[in-house]
Amino acid sequence: KLNQQLQKLEEEVSEKEVVVKNIEAEIEKEEIYSNPTKLTEANERYAKAKQDLGAVQLHWEQLANEILILEE
Repeated sequence: KLNQQLQKLEEEVSEKEVVVKNIEAEIEKEEIYSNPTKLTEANERYAKAKQDLGAVQLHWEQLANEILILEE
């Protein structure tokens, strides 16, 4: 069961990494970085996406460590 949870978290990490990369690509577009309003909005979404990714990665690490301890 824990391994299933770990796999689900791995998938969630991958999904959140895609979101972060998509926002990074968006920010690189001239129509975004040349427009302060759009850039601010994109940067806010980027910060939130990075925060979400970090939280899921932390949860994954904690669960992975828990599994390692149980397997010892």
